[in-house]
Amino acid sequence: MDAHAQVLTVKNRYSLFSKSCKTLEEEERDVKLLWFYPHEYHLLLEESGFEIEAIYADFEFEPLDELTAYAVFVARKSSN
Repeated sequence: MDAHAQVLTVKNRYSLFSKSCKTLEEEERDVKLLWFYPHEYHLLLEESGFEIEAIYADFEFEPLDELTAYAVFVARKSSN
């Protein structure tokens, strides 16, 4: 995890086994997950021409706070 760059790299290994449990194939993949903080999403939406109608915390229709794990943005594309 690179907190400064806001990137989490997850390593996944996929294995295909025969009925007798012999490994037939293996594949590894790195998946990079980027995260944004609520204020960054707010700016990105506004800069992209969206009007923010509501912001909720954790799919519970609660206000955001410093412990909010997930934020839901309800936005509409501006008609300008």
